[in-house]
Amino acid sequence: MADISEERSFWKRIDAKLNIQQKEAVRTVNGPILLLAVPGSGKTTVLVTRLGYLLYVCHISPENILTMTYTVAAVHDLRSRYQMLFGSEYADKLELRTINGVCSRIIRDYERMSGKKAFDLLDDPRRQA
Repeated sequence: MADISEERSFWKRIDAKLNIQQKEAVRTVNGPILLLAVPGSGKTTVLVTRLGYLLYVCHISPENILTMTYTVAAVHDLRSRYQMLFGSEYADKLELRTINGVCSRIIRDYERMSGKKAFDLLDDPRRQA
């Protein structure tokens, strides 16, 4: 749970103008969160602020946070905006990935664990149709 003085210090540091729902998304720590909104409504700002909150207020290790978005451009934008707001201390350690990047990572990890190549998995005779 977040320390109240650390949280106050965090909000002063970033000086974010977030509405109540956006602040709730930033402060929700337990369980997954889905941000769905129209373009220009502040999703990236909320994500970047949430990353900072998880790291600096909740003291969660950057290696334990996966942030997933849709495009490579969005990944670069998230990393750049994070660095502008919080600096580079954790920027390179954050797992910022596209949906396709996450799926690729899962397949590569399974390849490594099973000793099979991804396309060999498709031809596995034990596989049920």
